Amino acid sequence: MSAKRIIALTVLGLIAFLIIAAIVAVILVQSHPDWYEPAQLSPQELLEAEEQMIRTAARFKSAAEVAEPFILELTGRQINDRLAVLTDKYYVLPNDVADPVIHLGDGAVWIGARVTWKGRQAVVSTRLTANVDSAGLLYLKLDKLKAGTLGLPDTFLADTLRKLERTLTARVAASSSDSDQARTARKNQDLLARIFAALDGSPVELRFVTREDLQVVVDDIRIKPNLLEIQFRPIPPEPLPN
Repeated sequence: MSAKRIIALTVLGLIAFLIIAAIVAVILVQSHPDWYEPAQLSPQELLEAEEQMIRTAARFKSAAEVAEPFILELTGRQINDRLAVLTDKYYVLPNDVADPVIHLGDGAVWIGARVTWKGRQAVVSTRLTANVDSAGLLYLKLDKLKAGTLGLPDTFLADTLRKLERTLTARVAASSSDSDQARTARKNQDLLARIFAALDGSPVELRFVTREDLQVVVDDIRIKPNLLEIQFRPIPPEPLPN
């Protein structure tokens, strides 16, 4: 066989390989995890989910004011219904991210959303693990980033996190009301910074304000199939000096 024919066959083989690889990549990107099913709530269901959020917040505040450790339990359905309310009413996500879904597994949370990137749309998912050590420091780790079932580079995740952080921070900073809720939100702006710092690999203490004189810290996080348990410990206010 001549050298020219060998070169021609090699080039044709390479082209065929690239075409097949491109087709496979498109198929992988257009697929999505089995657990990815965005909540489809009617206006009435969204209202009920929002009312449930308010009731949960009230129970949380009451438990915190007792100044004893307590556990907040949320099912996957409750979390996703709340996500639907937040994205529908409060627009907390960047414009190119939609339909977020949380899936609670054994020891890990799977997070998925429909992302538009460079004119193309795909379901992007990642795995989140969380634990709190004996010193009360929260460790978060994101890995297994995928578009459909195709792996993505870590830079894509970093860019998405930065955009999400800017959007959420802007939403909190925009609050200018004098209500108790708005004042608490402004005080907790650094909570967002700590969470995103933890996502960047820096362990942080997860502490936040529930009212003017009471703080709460997270002592433990347990992720079970379809159940998230977060153990909180209120920190009583320091006594006023005599």
